[in-house]
Amino acid sequence: MSAHNWFKVAILGTSLLGFGAPALAQEFPAKPVRIVVANSAGSIADLAARLLGQEMTKFLGQPIIVEPKPGGNQLIALDHVMNSPADGYTTVITYVSPLASLPVQVKNLKFDPLKDLPPITTVFGIKAFLVTPINQPWTTFNQMVSYAKANPGKLNYGSNNLSIQMVIESVIRQFGLDIVHVPFSGAGPLIQAVVSNQIQLVITTEANIQTFKDAIRPVGVSGDKRVAKFPDLPLFKELGVAQIRDPEYTLNIRSETPRAALDKLHSAAVRALQTQALKDGFAKLAGEPVGDTQESAAKKLAEEAALYADIAKKMGVKPE
Repeated sequence: MSAHNWFKVAILGTSLLGFGAPALAQEFPAKPVRIVVANSAGSIADLAARLLGQEMTKFLGQPIIVEPKPGGNQLIALDHVMNSPADGYTTVITYVSPLASLPVQVKNLKFDPLKDLPPITTVFGIKAFLVTPINQPWTTFNQMVSYAKANPGKLNYGSNNLSIQMVIESVIRQFGLDIVHVPFSGAGPLIQAVVSNQIQLVITTEANIQTFKDAIRPVGVSGDKRVAKFPDLPLFKELGVAQIRDPEYTLNIRSETPRAALDKLHSAAVRALQTQALKDGFAKLAGEPVGDTQESAAKKLAEEAALYADIAKKMGVKPE
């Protein structure tokens, strides 16, 4: 073979290798990444996912597609993710409490929330407020407890999912109260019911307190430090009901996802959560970005699952 022909063959071989390499090991991400939202469009989780996606795009170099899939106590979204390839391109933002309580709620659950859908990071947290109608004969949590004891069966509380119901029920049993549960299908009708005094107790957000401040009164709040806007409002920990915790949302993914993809997603999410744009955006939702390690987020999920397992055992709740 002449030197000229040998050179042509060498160039051809190099070209073939070059074209074949991306197909064998394309660097992640090579296409858009989806964030499935386990809540409805326009919800806090959906709005937070869109804020997060906008910033993560800058660090991943690929678009983030936000896809709400509400329903089934988050199961529609979670099942969708579990049935998607474990390639890093499908993630889910989920409310931790319903996720952690699934094993005590759902019989023959097809996946283990802790093992099969671990969190990449905690995205954000908000405060949980226990509120009552403003026209009731009490102004504090302890006064409400005393009234409920003196008037068994006359007060109602509402919830729109089993995890919230279990937490409130655990508080009611802790104080030996008789308060009737009224189920609701959504957060909107739930807050309207307390505003109109159809129910007397509900756990809600700061946004609803601000919207309906002339009709409802907060009597307790979650967290480790008092809220600046409500300096006189006691923490649930101070009231002895620490089981009412900050609602948190995590970004989760299938456990079989390649480590390289998982690490890139974690890095992009944490960097995004540190941006001023995202801090400002979450502040409008009365939320606070977190951006912790995968290990920290997984630990919190496990602790939440243990809490619900304990409550379920004490209440005799069986998966259905």
